[in-house]
Amino acid sequence: MKTNVLMTSKEKRFIKNCIYLVGILVLGAVIQTKGHAQEKSILTKERQLIVINDIREKLEKIYPFPEIGMKTSKNILQNFEDNKYLAYKAPDDFAQRLSRDLEDISHDGHLEVFYDPEMAAQMKEQEKEWKEPSLAALKAEEYRWTNFGFKELKILDGNIGYLDLRTFFPIKYAGKTAVASMNYFSECNALIIDLRKNGGGWDDMVMFLSSYFFDIDSPEITSIAHSTLDGTYYSSMLSSYVPGEKLTEIPLYILISSFTASAAEGFANIMNHLNDKTTLVGEKTGGAENPAERVVICNEFILRIPCWKRIYSATGSGWEGIGVEPDIHVDAESALFTAHLEALKKLSQNDLNEKNKKKYQWAIDGVIARNNPINIKDSVLQSYAGKYGRKTIYYKNGDLYYQLSDIISKSKMLPITDNYFLINNHDDFRIVFKKEKGSIVGLEEIFDDGYIIKNAKE
Repeated sequence: MKTNVLMTSKEKRFIKNCIYLVGILVLGAVIQTKGHAQEKSILTKERQLIVINDIREKLEKIYPFPEIGMKTSKNILQNFEDNKYLAYKAPDDFAQRLSRDLEDISHDGHLEVFYDPEMAAQMKEQEKEWKEPSLAALKAEEYRWTNFGFKELKILDGNIGYLDLRTFFPIKYAGKTAVASMNYFSECNALIIDLRKNGGGWDDMVMFLSSYFFDIDSPEITSIAHSTLDGTYYSSMLSSYVPGEKLTEIPLYILISSFTASAAEGFANIMNHLNDKTTLVGEKTGGAENPAERVVICNEFILRIPCWKRIYSATGSGWEGIGVEPDIHVDAESALFTAHLEALKKLSQNDLNEKNKKKYQWAIDGVIARNNPINIKDSVLQSYAGKYGRKTIYYKNGDLYYQLSDIISKSKMLPITDNYFLINNHDDFRIVFKKEKGSIVGLEEIFDDGYIIKNAKE
């Protein structure tokens, strides 16, 4: 039941004034909150010093090489006293400048500062609940959107596997993806793992993937590290068992670049020293060896700092500050082409089966043509244009195009020799033009199984 209430004009004015006052108070609260947020996002010199002193404390107590830690600590304080950070009022900008200085002073690519209040709060909350802070747990959903770093899997010419791996994420989350990926390559003749854009990750995934390339009867320790953060020890270990087939019998090529760092360097280093079927191709890596942890700084920043020192390594070599050297030095952009070609040549040399040798040569010709095609005079190319039964060869702007019929789109042709061409998007056959008495009389479609279709020129 509704009740109609009649108000006097005085009562109406009173309610209107109350609403106006509430609006003013709400607006004032919003402005005040926004003002606090803005004030909080601007770093005063005093707040900068608090952040720097917290970082200095971690450097002097945690960093595994005391001399470098002390030197870095003193230098960033000196930078502050020289007013080198005054211009960096925004926390993100301040963190980026600090990161540059930390790396320049220490020559350690692992030293880095991030401004991430949300992540810092989550890490602090885990500490309160007596849970071990786990960056992997906090980042798992984010990394799932990138397939945990397994960017691309494909089979290249000659049945060469190719894996573009962008990070080594823990097997607790990425294990299924890793197993599916490695099993995908179980029938390949060789494997190329691309780490040119891999900045590192977690050691357990490094060991898990490495285990696919070692035929061992029992687990083997590859390194032992001591933590300066909590005094514990950690051992890296190869497993004698992996889900699916091991890949111990095939050549492995690992692509590296100056960006390749940390755990990615560890994988390359282990495979290069302990697996005699491994070849590193590309550029010298970044040189960030010592494993790092992330610690909260002033409740808003996160410091990535090395706090593990290796006390044993089966490889007998480290890469801190010097990087991992490739076996074949080429620029990063050429590394895949170089590795693919090297793999095919090595497989062909070692295979006594003549039929297999022809398949490898077929693949070699295709790789070279796609990556380093030869130059042919326009007059020669133009002489190939014309009708060959149901097939038509077109010339346009210095290139030839193949078309089976009018309803099928044209495919670009790439020269292997001056009269031998592969066809884009057609891996199973190639074209050889035939000449008699100086004139083109036909073409042959040569298939990868040796079958030939002859076509006379009209």
